[in-house]
Amino acid sequence: MAFATDTNFLQRWSAETTVAFLRNLTIGRRVNRTWDAEVMNAEKVSVQNPNYNVSVTTPSRKAVWGTPNEPGATKIDIDMDQIARVENMLWVEDEVENVVRDYRSRLQTVSMSSIAKAYEDNLVAYMLALTASSKAADNGNAGGIVEIAQAGGNSVGFQPTSGKPFGTAAQQAEAQQWIIDFLTDSKVMLNRADVPQQDAAGSVIGGNAGGNFWCYMPVELYAYGLAPWLEAKGLSLDFTAQVIQNVGVFGSAFAGNLRGFDLFVTNALPRAATKAASWNMLAGTDAAVAAPMRAVRNYITEPQNASAERFEFRHTVTYGRQLINSKLLIRAKFNAADGT
Repeated sequence: MAFATDTNFLQRWSAETTVAFLRNLTIGRRVNRTWDAEVMNAEKVSVQNPNYNVSVTTPSRKAVWGTPNEPGATKIDIDMDQIARVENMLWVEDEVENVVRDYRSRLQTVSMSSIAKAYEDNLVAYMLALTASSKAADNGNAGGIVEIAQAGGNSVGFQPTSGKPFGTAAQQAEAQQWIIDFLTDSKVMLNRADVPQQDAAGSVIGGNAGGNFWCYMPVELYAYGLAPWLEAKGLSLDFTAQVIQNVGVFGSAFAGNLRGFDLFVTNALPRAATKAASWNMLAGTDAAVAAPMRAVRNYITEPQNASAERFEFRHTVTYGRQLINSKLLIRAKFNAADGT
Protein backbone atom coordinates (compact mmCIF):
# COMPACT_ATOMS: atom_id res chain seq x y z
CA MET A 1 0.00 0.00 0.00
CA ALA A 2 1.07 3.58 -0.63
CA PHE A 3 0.43 6.23 1.97
CA ALA A 4 0.58 10.00 1.62
CA THR A 5 3.03 11.64 3.97
CA ASP A 6 0.49 14.24 5.09
CA THR A 7 -2.16 11.68 6.06
CA ASN A 8 -2.69 10.17 9.49
CA PHE A 9 -1.29 6.64 9.16
CA LEU A 10 -3.86 4.85 11.32
CA GLN A 11 -6.81 6.51 9.58
CA ARG A 12 -5.38 5.77 6.14
CA TRP A 13 -4.60 2.20 7.15
CA SER A 14 -8.19 1.72 8.29
CA ALA A 15 -9.55 3.15 5.04
CA GLU A 16 -7.26 1.00 2.89
CA THR A 17 -8.14 -2.12 4.87
CA THR A 18 -11.85 -1.41 4.57
CA VAL A 19 -11.47 -1.26 0.79
CA ALA A 20 -9.50 -4.53 0.83
CA PHE A 21 -12.24 -6.12 2.95
CA LEU A 22 -15.05 -4.94 0.67
CA ARG A 23 -13.31 -6.39 -2.38
CA ASN A 24 -13.45 -9.82 -0.75
CA LEU A 25 -17.23 -9.68 -0.34
CA THR A 26 -19.56 -11.40 -2.78
CA ILE A 27 -22.93 -11.30 -1.07
CA GLY A 28 -22.23 -8.31 1.14
CA ARG A 29 -21.60 -6.07 -1.85
CA ARG A 30 -25.15 -6.66 -3.06
CA VAL A 31 -27.00 -6.13 0.22
CA ASN A 32 -24.66 -3.68 1.98
CA ARG A 33 -26.21 -0.60 0.38
CA THR A 34 -27.84 2.46 1.96
CA TRP A 35 -29.43 2.91 5.33
CA ASP A 36 -30.86 5.54 7.67
CA ALA A 37 -29.64 6.88 11.04
CA GLU A 38 -26.14 7.13 12.46
CA VAL A 39 -24.87 3.76 11.40
CA MET A 40 -21.27 4.64 12.25
CA ASN A 41 -22.09 5.35 15.90
CA ALA A 42 -25.49 4.03 16.95
CA GLU A 43 -25.93 0.57 18.45
CA LYS A 44 -29.27 0.26 16.67
CA VAL A 45 -30.29 1.63 13.29
CA SER A 46 -34.02 2.17 12.83
CA VAL A 47 -35.75 2.11 9.46
CA GLN A 48 -39.39 2.44 8.51
CA ASN A 49 -41.56 -0.32 7.13
CA PRO A 50 -44.18 1.90 5.47
CA ASN A 51 -47.82 1.19 4.86
CA TYR A 52 -48.80 3.85 2.33
CA ASN A 53 -52.47 2.79 2.53
CA VAL A 54 -53.17 3.97 -1.00
CA SER A 55 -56.38 2.77 -2.65
CA VAL A 56 -57.72 3.57 -6.09
CA THR A 57 -61.47 3.56 -6.73
CA THR A 58 -63.73 4.14 -9.72
CA PRO A 59 -66.48 6.43 -8.43
CA SER A 60 -69.63 7.53 -10.21
CA ARG A 61 -69.63 10.92 -11.87
CA LYS A 62 -69.76 13.87 -9.47
CA ALA A 63 -69.36 11.56 -6.49
CA VAL A 64 -68.30 13.33 -3.29
CA TRP A 65 -64.78 12.96 -2.01
CA GLY A 66 -64.32 10.54 0.84
CA THR A 67 -62.12 10.69 3.90
CA PRO A 68 -58.44 10.46 2.92
CA ASN A 69 -56.65 7.26 3.81
CA GLU A 70 -54.17 7.61 6.61
CA PRO A 71 -50.72 6.08 6.02
CA GLY A 72 -48.60 4.59 8.74
CA ALA A 73 -45.38 2.73 9.34
CA THR A 74 -43.89 0.19 11.68
CA LYS A 75 -40.29 0.35 12.81
CA ILE A 76 -37.58 -2.12 11.94
CA ASP A 77 -34.48 -2.10 14.13
CA ILE A 78 -31.10 -3.29 12.88
CA ASP A 79 -28.89 -4.41 15.74
CA MET A 80 -25.46 -2.99 14.92
CA ASP A 81 -23.77 -4.61 17.90
CA GLN A 82 -22.45 -7.60 15.91
CA ILE A 83 -18.72 -7.98 15.54
CA ALA A 84 -16.35 -10.03 13.41
CA ARG A 85 -12.72 -9.90 14.50
CA VAL A 86 -9.40 -11.41 13.54
CA GLU A 87 -6.11 -11.22 15.44
CA ASN A 88 -2.76 -12.40 14.11
CA MET A 89 0.84 -12.19 15.23
CA LEU A 90 3.91 -12.37 13.02
CA TRP A 91 7.39 -12.89 14.35
CA VAL A 92 9.88 -11.22 12.01
CA GLU A 93 12.55 -13.67 10.92
CA ASP A 94 14.14 -11.66 8.15
CA GLU A 95 15.33 -8.09 8.48
CA VAL A 96 15.31 -7.47 4.74
CA GLU A 97 12.59 -4.84 4.48
CA ASN A 98 11.09 -5.95 1.17
CA VAL A 99 10.67 -9.54 2.37
CA VAL A 100 9.05 -8.39 5.61
CA ARG A 101 6.69 -6.02 3.85
CA ASP A 102 5.69 -8.68 1.32
CA TYR A 103 4.90 -11.15 4.07
CA ARG A 104 2.99 -8.50 5.99
CA SER A 105 0.95 -7.67 2.91
CA ARG A 106 0.13 -11.33 2.33
CA LEU A 107 -0.84 -11.80 5.97
CA GLN A 108 -3.21 -8.86 5.75
CA THR A 109 -4.76 -10.29 2.58
CA VAL A 110 -5.41 -13.63 4.30
CA SER A 111 -6.83 -11.83 7.35
CA MET A 112 -9.24 -9.77 5.24
CA SER A 113 -10.37 -12.88 3.34
CA SER A 114 -11.02 -14.71 6.60
CA ILE A 115 -13.03 -11.89 8.17
CA ALA A 116 -14.99 -11.42 4.92
CA LYS A 117 -15.86 -15.14 4.92
CA ALA A 118 -17.08 -14.92 8.51
CA TYR A 119 -19.17 -11.84 7.65
CA GLU A 120 -20.86 -13.52 4.68
CA ASP A 121 -21.32 -16.83 6.51
CA ASN A 122 -23.24 -14.93 9.19
CA LEU A 123 -25.31 -13.05 6.61
CA VAL A 124 -26.31 -16.25 4.78
CA ALA A 125 -27.05 -18.05 8.06
CA TYR A 126 -29.38 -15.18 8.93
CA MET A 127 -31.25 -15.42 5.62
CA LEU A 128 -31.57 -19.21 5.95
CA ALA A 129 -33.04 -18.81 9.45
CA LEU A 130 -35.78 -16.35 8.45
CA THR A 131 -39.37 -17.43 9.03
CA ALA A 132 -41.39 -18.47 5.98
CA SER A 133 -45.02 -17.51 6.61
CA SER A 134 -47.67 -14.94 5.78
CA LYS A 135 -47.52 -13.06 9.08
CA ALA A 136 -46.68 -9.38 8.76
CA ALA A 137 -45.10 -9.28 12.21
CA ASP A 138 -42.51 -11.96 11.46
CA ASN A 139 -38.83 -11.23 10.86
CA GLY A 140 -38.74 -7.90 12.64
CA ASN A 141 -42.00 -6.63 11.07
CA ALA A 142 -40.65 -7.22 7.56
CA GLY A 143 -43.04 -10.15 7.14
CA GLY A 144 -42.49 -13.83 6.41
CA ILE A 145 -40.45 -14.77 3.35
CA VAL A 146 -41.49 -17.16 0.57
CA GLU A 147 -40.02 -20.66 0.53
CA ILE A 148 -40.16 -22.90 -2.55
CA ALA A 149 -39.64 -26.55 -1.60
CA GLN A 150 -38.98 -29.48 -3.93
CA ALA A 151 -39.16 -32.95 -2.42
CA GLY A 152 -38.47 -36.10 -4.42
CA GLY A 153 -38.41 -38.70 -1.66
CA ASN A 154 -35.44 -41.05 -1.82
CA SER A 155 -35.28 -41.23 -5.61
CA VAL A 156 -35.02 -37.61 -6.85
CA GLY A 157 -32.77 -34.92 -5.46
CA PHE A 158 -29.15 -33.90 -4.94
CA GLN A 159 -26.92 -36.29 -3.05
CA PRO A 160 -25.72 -35.30 0.42
CA THR A 161 -22.25 -33.75 0.59
CA SER A 162 -21.41 -34.15 -3.11
CA GLY A 163 -24.42 -32.28 -4.50
CA LYS A 164 -24.60 -34.53 -7.57
CA PRO A 165 -28.09 -35.33 -8.92
CA PHE A 166 -29.14 -38.81 -7.82
CA GLY A 167 -30.62 -41.65 -9.81
CA THR A 168 -31.26 -42.39 -13.47
CA ALA A 169 -30.75 -39.89 -16.26
CA ALA A 170 -34.43 -38.94 -16.10
CA GLN A 171 -34.29 -38.50 -12.31
CA GLN A 172 -31.15 -36.40 -12.58
CA ALA A 173 -32.79 -34.22 -15.22
CA GLU A 174 -35.78 -33.73 -12.94
CA ALA A 175 -33.57 -32.53 -10.09
CA GLN A 176 -31.66 -30.20 -12.40
CA GLN A 177 -34.97 -28.77 -13.59
CA TRP A 178 -35.73 -27.76 -9.99
CA ILE A 179 -33.05 -25.07 -10.26
CA ILE A 180 -34.48 -23.68 -13.49
CA ASP A 181 -38.03 -23.80 -12.10
CA PHE A 182 -36.88 -21.98 -8.96
CA LEU A 183 -35.32 -19.17 -11.02
CA THR A 184 -38.41 -18.93 -13.22
CA ASP A 185 -40.90 -18.95 -10.35
CA SER A 186 -38.80 -16.49 -8.34
CA LYS A 187 -38.58 -14.16 -11.32
CA VAL A 188 -42.39 -14.09 -11.59
CA MET A 189 -42.87 -13.58 -7.84
CA LEU A 190 -40.31 -10.79 -7.61
CA ASN A 191 -41.80 -9.01 -10.61
CA ARG A 192 -45.15 -9.16 -8.87
CA ALA A 193 -43.73 -8.05 -5.51
CA ASP A 194 -44.65 -4.72 -3.97
CA VAL A 195 -41.32 -3.06 -4.58
CA PRO A 196 -40.92 0.16 -2.55
CA GLN A 197 -41.10 3.35 -4.55
CA GLN A 198 -38.00 5.51 -4.72
CA ASP A 199 -37.89 8.47 -2.39
CA ALA A 200 -36.73 11.99 -3.26
CA ALA A 201 -33.10 10.96 -2.88
CA GLY A 202 -33.58 8.13 -5.37
CA SER A 203 -32.86 5.24 -3.02
CA VAL A 204 -34.48 3.08 -0.39
CA ILE A 205 -33.18 1.05 2.51
CA GLY A 206 -31.16 -1.88 1.22
CA GLY A 207 -30.42 -0.42 -2.20
CA ASN A 208 -32.12 1.04 -5.22
CA ALA A 209 -35.84 0.42 -5.51
CA GLY A 210 -36.31 -3.02 -7.01
CA GLY A 211 -32.64 -3.30 -7.85
CA ASN A 212 -31.19 -6.11 -9.90
CA PHE A 213 -32.25 -9.65 -9.09
CA TRP A 214 -29.58 -11.91 -7.64
CA CYS A 215 -29.39 -15.58 -6.80
CA TYR A 216 -26.91 -17.21 -4.42
CA MET A 217 -26.31 -20.90 -4.94
CA PRO A 218 -23.89 -23.51 -3.56
CA VAL A 219 -20.92 -24.43 -5.72
CA GLU A 220 -22.19 -28.01 -5.92
CA LEU A 221 -25.62 -27.11 -7.34
CA TYR A 222 -24.00 -24.84 -9.91
CA ALA A 223 -21.36 -27.36 -11.01
CA TYR A 224 -23.53 -30.50 -11.02
CA GLY A 225 -26.99 -29.03 -11.50
CA LEU A 226 -27.04 -25.82 -13.50
CA ALA A 227 -23.87 -26.04 -15.60
CA PRO A 228 -24.77 -29.39 -17.27
CA TRP A 229 -28.25 -28.05 -18.07
CA LEU A 230 -26.72 -24.98 -19.70
CA GLU A 231 -24.22 -27.02 -21.67
CA ALA A 232 -27.03 -29.27 -22.93
CA LYS A 233 -28.67 -26.10 -24.26
CA GLY A 234 -25.46 -25.05 -25.97
CA LEU A 235 -24.58 -22.39 -23.39
CA SER A 236 -21.68 -22.13 -20.98
CA LEU A 237 -21.74 -19.52 -18.27
CA ASP A 238 -18.31 -20.67 -17.09
CA PHE A 239 -16.80 -19.11 -20.20
CA THR A 240 -18.71 -15.87 -19.68
CA ALA A 241 -17.71 -15.76 -16.05
CA GLN A 242 -14.06 -16.29 -16.89
CA VAL A 243 -14.10 -13.41 -19.37
CA ILE A 244 -15.59 -11.06 -16.81
CA GLN A 245 -13.16 -12.24 -14.12
CA ASN A 246 -10.23 -11.51 -16.38
CA VAL A 247 -11.22 -7.86 -16.58
CA GLY A 248 -11.76 -7.72 -12.84
CA VAL A 249 -15.37 -6.59 -12.84
CA PHE A 250 -17.24 -8.97 -10.55
CA GLY A 251 -14.66 -11.26 -8.99
CA SER A 252 -14.33 -15.02 -8.83
CA ALA A 253 -17.82 -15.78 -7.53
CA PHE A 254 -19.85 -14.30 -10.39
CA ALA A 255 -21.38 -17.08 -12.50
CA GLY A 256 -23.21 -15.21 -15.23
CA ASN A 257 -26.83 -14.17 -15.67
CA LEU A 258 -29.82 -16.43 -16.23
CA ARG A 259 -33.58 -15.81 -16.12
CA GLY A 260 -32.80 -12.19 -15.20
CA PHE A 261 -30.73 -13.15 -12.12
CA ASP A 262 -27.11 -12.33 -11.47
CA LEU A 263 -25.85 -15.76 -10.34
CA PHE A 264 -23.29 -16.06 -7.57
CA VAL A 265 -21.77 -19.28 -6.30
CA THR A 266 -20.79 -19.23 -2.65
CA ASN A 267 -19.43 -21.53 0.01
CA ALA A 268 -21.47 -19.62 2.60
CA LEU A 269 -24.47 -21.81 1.70
CA PRO A 270 -23.67 -25.07 3.52
CA ARG A 271 -23.76 -28.55 2.04
CA ALA A 272 -26.59 -30.90 2.91
CA ALA A 273 -24.59 -33.25 5.12
CA THR A 274 -27.26 -35.99 5.32
CA LYS A 275 -30.37 -37.01 3.39
CA ALA A 276 -32.44 -35.48 6.21
CA ALA A 277 -30.98 -32.06 5.39
CA SER A 278 -31.79 -29.83 2.42
CA TRP A 279 -29.88 -27.97 -0.25
CA ASN A 280 -30.69 -24.26 -0.26
CA MET A 281 -30.58 -21.36 -2.70
CA LEU A 282 -31.54 -17.72 -2.16
CA ALA A 283 -33.07 -15.31 -4.67
CA GLY A 284 -33.87 -11.67 -4.07
CA THR A 285 -33.06 -8.05 -4.79
CA ASP A 286 -30.78 -5.49 -3.20
CA ALA A 287 -33.73 -4.04 -1.27
CA ALA A 288 -34.55 -7.31 0.49
CA VAL A 289 -31.91 -7.23 3.22
CA ALA A 290 -30.04 -4.33 4.80
CA ALA A 291 -26.55 -5.23 6.00
CA PRO A 292 -24.94 -1.94 7.06
CA MET A 293 -21.30 -2.21 8.02
CA ARG A 294 -18.90 0.12 9.75
CA ALA A 295 -15.36 0.68 8.63
CA VAL A 296 -12.88 -2.06 9.49
CA ARG A 297 -10.93 -0.93 12.55
CA ASN A 298 -7.28 -1.84 12.53
CA TYR A 299 -4.50 -1.89 15.06
CA ILE A 300 -0.91 -2.68 14.17
CA THR A 301 2.35 -2.77 16.11
CA GLU A 302 5.48 -2.68 13.97
CA PRO A 303 8.98 -3.84 14.93
CA GLN A 304 11.52 -1.06 15.14
CA ASN A 305 14.84 -2.86 14.88
CA ALA A 306 15.63 -6.43 15.83
CA SER A 307 14.28 -9.51 14.04
CA ALA A 308 13.10 -10.88 17.40
CA GLU A 309 10.34 -8.29 17.53
CA ARG A 310 6.95 -8.91 16.03
CA PHE A 311 4.06 -7.58 14.03
CA GLU A 312 0.61 -7.61 15.59
CA PHE A 313 -2.48 -7.42 13.41
CA ARG A 314 -5.88 -6.72 14.91
CA HIS A 315 -8.86 -6.21 12.60
CA THR A 316 -12.46 -5.80 13.69
CA VAL A 317 -15.67 -4.85 11.89
CA THR A 318 -19.06 -4.07 13.45
CA TYR A 319 -22.18 -4.65 11.41
CA GLY A 320 -25.91 -5.35 11.45
CA ARG A 321 -28.33 -7.30 9.29
CA GLN A 322 -32.08 -7.15 8.88
CA LEU A 323 -34.74 -8.26 6.45
CA ILE A 324 -36.41 -5.10 5.12
CA ASN A 325 -38.96 -6.39 2.61
CA SER A 326 -40.04 -10.01 2.85
CA LYS A 327 -41.60 -9.94 -0.63
CA LEU A 328 -38.17 -9.42 -2.13
CA LEU A 329 -36.49 -12.57 -0.74
CA ILE A 330 -37.24 -16.18 -1.74
CA ARG A 331 -35.58 -19.32 -0.39
CA ALA A 332 -35.27 -22.65 -2.16
CA LYS A 333 -35.34 -25.95 -0.29
CA PHE A 334 -34.28 -28.93 -2.38
CA ASN A 335 -34.47 -32.57 -1.34
CA ALA A 336 -31.25 -34.48 -0.58
CA ALA A 337 -31.65 -38.00 -1.95
CA ASP A 338 -29.39 -41.06 -1.74
CA GLY A 339 -31.82 -43.86 -2.56
CA THR A 340 -32.23 -45.14 0.99
